[in-house]
Amino acid sequence: MYICICHAVTKRQLLTAIDNGARTMRELRQQFDLCNSCGKCGPDIRCTLAEAMARAEPSQAPVTETPGEVASV
Repeated sequence: MYICICHAVTKRQLLTAIDNGARTMRELRQQFDLCNSCGKCGPDIRCTLAEAMARAEPSQAPVTETPGEVASV
């Protein structure tokens, strides 16, 4: 799927860049020359980056129940 129509950048290209170390919007903008024509790709780029980072970094939420245990209400 194309994320940036102006520069023909796909979601796959963004995910590959993120896998290869891009961690910020600035790095993606510099690598692909994004958000400098019409700017409509900005929200999709931010969303793609956030989703990829969330998958790469497991949640640090505390475990409050043991598996199979039901919390009392």
